[in-house]
Amino acid sequence: MYDLKDKIYALITLFKPSEQNAEKIKDLSKYVDKVFLCDNSGENKGELFSGIENAIYINNQSNLGLSAAYNAALRDPKYGWNDNDFIIFFDQDSSVSQKHIEKLVHIYQKLERQMDKVGCLGPAYFNSANGQVEVVKGKEIFDRTYEVNRIITSSMLIRYSLLKGVGFFNDSVFLDYADWDLCWRLRKAGYSCFTTTATKIDHRVGLGEKKIGPLSIRIWDPIRTYYQVRDGKYLLRQSYIPTHDRMQLIYMTSILPKLNIKYLDQSSERKRYYHKAIKDFNAGKIGAIEE
Repeated sequence: MYDLKDKIYALITLFKPSEQNAEKIKDLSKYVDKVFLCDNSGENKGELFSGIENAIYINNQSNLGLSAAYNAALRDPKYGWNDNDFIIFFDQDSSVSQKHIEKLVHIYQKLERQMDKVGCLGPAYFNSANGQVEVVKGKEIFDRTYEVNRIITSSMLIRYSLLKGVGFFNDSVFLDYADWDLCWRLRKAGYSCFTTTATKIDHRVGLGEKKIGPLSIRIWDPIRTYYQVRDGKYLLRQSYIPTHDRMQLIYMTSILPKLNIKYLDQSSERKRYYHKAIKDFNAGKIGAIEE
């Protein structure tokens, strides 16, 4: 455990977790003050985690999605949140060491000493879907630490006060883009986002990749087309999206789905989810898909 005045809390979303997931979370729990388990399974899986003394299991009773599941914990005053608390987010299959979290906290505090309005910090990650270490690099602030436009949720470190200040995660964003949206709103409020290559995690992004001429596109489960298109089009209506990222969202909601339909397996499923996403976006629907 850390010799720190500020508490460190891990938040993890669950969806039909396995015993293997529970073992990884038990290991991770040793390195934080508390671990909040936000379960979207639709059934009580609390027994899996009964042996973790510092775990708080939250049964959401339905699939709230990533943003709303995190917010259900973060907005609840009974957990006694303090503004200076460190919050770090993980997936249910995340496996990290104590040194990983220590390095992130150390770098975050170093950023706070050197800069005003530090927002969130994330590591590089080894993407097992393509076998590559991936990191977004921007302006180097100090050795191996960069200011960037956005980072991924997994292993994102941030102060509770900053989450509260921007209204926490966006409940209208179910899964994809929840991390991007948070970063955009932090930057709109004047805060900066950072990555570091001083540490990394294993994080699978998609199911793999496929080359289409000069393009290399990520392969996702077909249902992800629905959330990427529906919620991406919702975000395009928001004024805080930077121009470069807005152009990427246009590509991801209009061009990429058509490439997926044409060149990837399960074409009919991808097409069905794409058209349903357009229909539900026009109807103003949010939350889990209604099949």
